[in-house]
Amino acid sequence: MSPIPIMLPKARTPAPVPPARPWWSFHARVAAAVTTAAAVAAAVFGSPPLPAQLAALVVGVALLGVPHGALDHLLGRALLRPRLGDRWPIAFGLAYLGLATVVIVSWWLAPVASLVAFLALSAVHFGLGDTRPNGTRALFAVEVAVRGSLPILLPTLFHTPEVTRLFGWLVGNAAALSTDAVIRVASATALALAPAMLWLCVYHFRRWLTYGRAEGGEVLLEISTLVCLFWLAPPLISFLFYFCAWHSLRHTLETSEALIPGKLKRALGHFALLAAPLTAATLVLAISAWSILRATGMGAEPAILRVVFIGLAALTVPHMVLCAMAQTRPRGL
Repeated sequence: MSPIPIMLPKARTPAPVPPARPWWSFHARVAAAVTTAAAVAAAVFGSPPLPAQLAALVVGVALLGVPHGALDHLLGRALLRPRLGDRWPIAFGLAYLGLATVVIVSWWLAPVASLVAFLALSAVHFGLGDTRPNGTRALFAVEVAVRGSLPILLPTLFHTPEVTRLFGWLVGNAAALSTDAVIRVASATALALAPAMLWLCVYHFRRWLTYGRAEGGEVLLEISTLVCLFWLAPPLISFLFYFCAWHSLRHTLETSEALIPGKLKRALGHFALLAAPLTAATLVLAISAWSILRATGMGAEPAILRVVFIGLAALTVPHMVLCAMAQTRPRGL
């Protein structure tokens, strides 16, 4: 008698995931360790004085934040030179400076609307920078939304009084009352995204257990570490560690890899040399802007906050446009 055939369910195969860059896992672990140390220090020793927070923010943004976008002109050259030839610097400079100027003028004319736009654009930019392609558009979109919102929404949810004061400094006293509505919308958005974040964590946890994929574990590590950071550390410190140790450093490594593929240490030194001139010019402009604000009678702390975040907003828009355009071309500068 022939055996009765047994129909077994087909093994479920995961969506194909592109291989991680060689430095991605190492960076994720080092950044998680540094971030965890900052969160623990904040929980044990409490928040440092505001002047110390601002000083640390200025140093971190100057050393890592500003340089990570200081090679945008090389990306602009790679994108524009094939179409415009030797005229590409004129088109790039006008477009880059024009977008940055529009942001600054918009912040002066409509500070609250500009703040909201800056927060939304930053969430998209952070999400795209932190999320690796995972084979499905829906999952990628969910992960971009969740991960990009962490640095924006969680400090608002966990440290509402501090964020309200900081937003008030950014938009000025005349519009400070309107920041209450921004806080309420941000808090509601954070709560609305909570189920999506839970679903994302469950998805990556199951993928990690079932298929033994390191990527799932790394996503869980990053999300859990950042949640603890934004919960335990004050807003300026949590932003400092996220923006510098995670976002800026990851972008710097990616750009360096494109400069000299396969030789990351040498590429990082080359990156530093190339980024130094525009970084220095940007810092000179920042100091000049701070001096102008101080001359108008603005306090030192609000002036520093405005220079840092409005300056980042002015640089973020053209930087985001370039990064979006780069998604359609092969890597390499």
